[in-house]
Amino acid sequence: MMRSQNWQIDMGKAIEKAEATPFAWGSNDCCLFVCDVILAMTGVDLGADFRGKYDTREGAEALIGFATDGGDLELFVEQMCRQNHMPEVEVNFAWRGDVALHDADAGPCLGIIDGDGAVYLSEKHRLLMIPRGDIRRTWRV
Repeated sequence: MMRSQNWQIDMGKAIEKAEATPFAWGSNDCCLFVCDVILAMTGVDLGADFRGKYDTREGAEALIGFATDGGDLELFVEQMCRQNHMPEVEVNFAWRGDVALHDADAGPCLGIIDGDGAVYLSEKHRLLMIPRGDIRRTWRV
């Protein structure tokens, strides 16, 4: 997967758009936020098969379970990254724009590396910056 020439500008615009849009399962949640940022940076929509197919947390979990044969979000991300040639990298070596996973109160959550941490879309707080030390896994975009 190749980042566009202006990927950093496009990434910033995608993050701003997500922050200005209310959280909504199936259109603007943590997973689709990451997919939107990747789409902006690369032109590849990893969320195309899932957009609009759920509208609750339970619906998202059911879709993930179906896609992974009973697995969870972490397994889903592993599979999507492997299928799209996005290798896992050490958290300390993750670059701006890479995918990040951390454990939130409600379970695993996806974000995008930006500076010394990662930006996450939260149902309660819109965008949150999570310090790099709290990130558990990362994948190269």
